[in-house]
Amino acid sequence: MVDASAIAVLVLGAGEGSRYTDGDKLNAMLGGKPVAHHILQVLDEFSWGKRIVTCRSLAPWTQAYAEAGFTLALTEDVETGMLGSLHRGLREISQERVLICLADMPLVPRSHIERLLQLAAHSTVPVIASASGDYRGPPALCRTGYLRALPFAGEGGARSLLPQADFVEQSAPVFADIDTVNDFETIRQLFNAFSD
Repeated sequence: MVDASAIAVLVLGAGEGSRYTDGDKLNAMLGGKPVAHHILQVLDEFSWGKRIVTCRSLAPWTQAYAEAGFTLALTEDVETGMLGSLHRGLREISQERVLICLADMPLVPRSHIERLLQLAAHSTVPVIASASGDYRGPPALCRTGYLRALPFAGEGGARSLLPQADFVEQSAPVFADIDTVNDFETIRQLFNAFSD
């Protein structure tokens, strides 16, 4: 397994959240804590070389990230989309590899992050991404130089690199993210099922 201390971790939490109609989705309470704190709890168990989270402002959920040693990379221009948020985070990174995670993806288990790091020890491709059914995307371990070459604005993040990626498969729906209140309700039900 690749040593996490040689890798940066970047949590993307600066999305506009315009389709979520009940406040800040990252502050929505799930299992007794904000949505954004679930991926934080998983990541905090690793000794990353650098920790960054992008955010639009200092919100209640960001305090726990600061306390966990994350640099809060403010991303005020939400019109640049996910790529803008990605590049804002990359400005804080000098490591050769970075693990990209989404703050609104609260079901990802520690074991999956470990499997990404294990595959990275043997893979030479620019991206090691997650896969489940039709899903391909983060969490994804990327070579930083390839990310820096991406456009500075737009949605889809590093999706254009996926044809060059290796994948770590998961059968469970752990890569569900939250765009709408209905998404949150679905994830709440999944979370409760996992907790039983």
